[in-house]
Amino acid sequence: MQPENEDAVEVTITPTVEDYRSAAYRAGGVFGWNAALSGLLVLGAFLSWAATQMVGAIICGGIAALLLGYTYLSVGAQLRALPQWAFAEQTYRLASDGLAMSSPVGHHLVHWSAISATRKDPIAYWFSGAGNVRMLLFRRTLSAEQEAALDAAISRFAAPPSGAVVVG
Repeated sequence: MQPENEDAVEVTITPTVEDYRSAAYRAGGVFGWNAALSGLLVLGAFLSWAATQMVGAIICGGIAALLLGYTYLSVGAQLRALPQWAFAEQTYRLASDGLAMSSPVGHHLVHWSAISATRKDPIAYWFSGAGNVRMLLFRRTLSAEQEAALDAAISRFAAPPSGAVVVG
């Protein structure tokens, strides 16, 4: 599909389970608060073991293992619950009117004024705004030329409103 506007950038991706898994862990800061709490519990288990307080070591270590296991299993359950269309081809178009995403279930357009933050990390481009506005464009299948074009389009079109955050 050819963009209607010369300045528009269009890319097509097909997400995989690993894309969604990586994004879920990245969104939660790998494991989010579970990682911090588990780290403290592992430290407590080690200190208890060093002080020969085996009951404390077993309790702290067990709770840490349960927290990490729960996180892993809950992300797995969320991934298994994704509908089949989540793994279908998705086309993203960045143009002056906004960020558009087309998939087999519909077409979504988010105007740049509604996007308050953009972020590029090793997993994806993240676009978020007020309310429930969040779009991910996974980077795994993008070429260097496509990424350069996306970076240029984001810097050209995503002029942040006052107070917005743009992280490169």
